[in-house]
Order: sequence, then C-alpha cells, then structure tokens
Amino acid sequence: AQGWAHTCGEAAPGVAGLALPLRSRDDKVVGSLTVAGPQERLNADAVAGLLLALREARLPIQETVGFGRTAA
Repeated sequence: AQGWAHTCGEAAPGVAGLALPLRSRDDKVVGSLTVAGPQERLNADAVAGLLLALREARLPIQETVGFGRTAA
C-alpha cells in the first residue's frame, strides 16, 4: 500500500481528491486528511506537491486532536 489515495471522478464527475490517513498512537486509522477540487487541478502532476503539503500538515493535526504518537 502506498499510504494515500488519489481519486478522479469517483465521488462526482470532474472532482478529484487526495487523502492521507490520520493514525492513533497505536497506529490505527482514525480519520483522514483530504483535499478535493477540480480534476484538472488535482491531476497526476499535482500529486507530489499536494502529498508533501498534506504530510507536513498531518503531524500537527494528529497531535492537536490527541492522535499523535508519543516520542520514542
């Protein structure tokens, strides 16, 4: 598994989405961080940059809502 999902036109025609899981301290998926928009903007060329932004945003969100992992 690649650890993220990219959809194009599955939920609605012309709409794409990109999502990463939010995980609990014991590594269970408890939610997702998602961006959606026009398919022409969230195309394959945009995925790498959007994944980077979502990954940077994920940790502070997990920690804020109490999902974050404790320091090892």
